[in-house]
Amino acid sequence: MSDEDIENSPNSPSAAPVSIPPASDAPTPRPVVRHPPLLWLLTALPLVGILELGAHLRQTHDVVPESDWQAAKAIVEKKSLANNDLLVFAPD
Repeated sequence: MSDEDIENSPNSPSAAPVSIPPASDAPTPRPVVRHPPLLWLLTALPLVGILELGAHLRQTHDVVPESDWQAAKAIVEKKSLANNDLLVFAPD
C-alpha cells in the first residue's frame, strides 16, 4: 500500500467523518426503568397530595349549621351553670 492509499482510506484520521442520517421510521429507544417501586412512589406522591388537599377543603367547609348552635344555646340557658362549670358536648 502506498502512502496515498493510507491517507485516503476511511480509517485514516484525516478522512472526513461520514454522518448517516437517522431513519425517520425507526422507533425511538425507550428509557430503561430500573427501579419500578421508585417510579410508583413518584407517581403516588402527587396523588396523596391531591387527596390531602381534598380532605382539607372538606374539613374546612364542613361546619355546624347555625340552627344547631342555637339549639345548644337554648339547652345551656335552661340549666343553671356557674362560670367555672365545665360543659361537654357529645353526639347522640
